[in-house]
Amino acid sequence: MKIASNIKVFILIVLCAFCFASCTTESYADKRKKEKAAWADFKKANNLEISTDSAYCFNRTTPWPENLYFQTHRGAFVRLIKDDTNQRHPSEGNTIIIRFLSYDLNWNLIGGNTGTLSREGEVCVYSPNGSDPCIGWNDVIPCLHHGSEAIMIIDSQLGPSDQQTDVITTIVHITDFTVTN
Repeated sequence: MKIASNIKVFILIVLCAFCFASCTTESYADKRKKEKAAWADFKKANNLEISTDSAYCFNRTTPWPENLYFQTHRGAFVRLIKDDTNQRHPSEGNTIIIRFLSYDLNWNLIGGNTGTLSREGEVCVYSPNGSDPCIGWNDVIPCLHHGSEAIMIIDSQLGPSDQQTDVITTIVHITDFTVTN
């Protein structure tokens, strides 16, 4: 009899825990709403000028003004800090090495790869419509030349899988961009 009573209490506790967990779990839609609100706040607080006019942006000398970002056709954002148009431009099939630091919208460091050995960094083969390492990076790569430095801002839906899962917009500081072949 006492065992049956203990089992009932245990089951009740487990059910309450599941109910509590389901009540406090944030839905994907709620996370996206928070992400969009955080992005809107970030744009306003930093007085960002977003342009889809490539001539307006890319005819400027670098570094671009701190608040000017070019928006790619799929919604990634890039601001050039250093870009020498006399250097090699990436083409489909080129191996690219990107050394970078990643931040959240509060500029808290959340990742990166800034190694100095020849193959350290995010290594990928560039494909204009590809998703390796992610859609957002592939949208920004054509804006860069060998040796570029830039800031990109990538919405979670255009980012790598961990960013998509966490539903977080990231700021990526590309510290070095290398076209290897």
